[in-house]
Amino acid sequence: MTEKKKILIVDDNEDLVQVIRFILEAHGYETYEAHEGIRATEMAHKIKPDVILLDINIPAGSGETVLKNLQKHYETDKIPVIIISGIDDDERIKKILDAGAKIFLQKPFENQEFLAAIVSVLS
Repeated sequence: MTEKKKILIVDDNEDLVQVIRFILEAHGYETYEAHEGIRATEMAHKIKPDVILLDINIPAGSGETVLKNLQKHYETDKIPVIIISGIDDDERIKKILDAGAKIFLQKPFENQEFLAAIVSVLS
């Protein structure tokens, strides 16, 4: 039996986290969640997820800060990060992708687009 892929969901919108968790677990992924930046960084080091879903606007350290912190450490710098955010600033999105995020998904997103992004970074 293959081990389930671990996905860390980082978002302060608890309703959205529950929806994402439901979708991912229905597709065989193991999920973890953090609702603020410092906790997200700690959890990434502890559980070493296969993918991190990261919102930009979170308390206690923005998503950009979390991304920078993950990129600085050899234990977490290879974990693919998918940004899920409502920001609509092309310049800022480009900066986030240049900083190491693999994919940027605009909220609200379609489930198929969301799942395709996860499959894409895992392969």
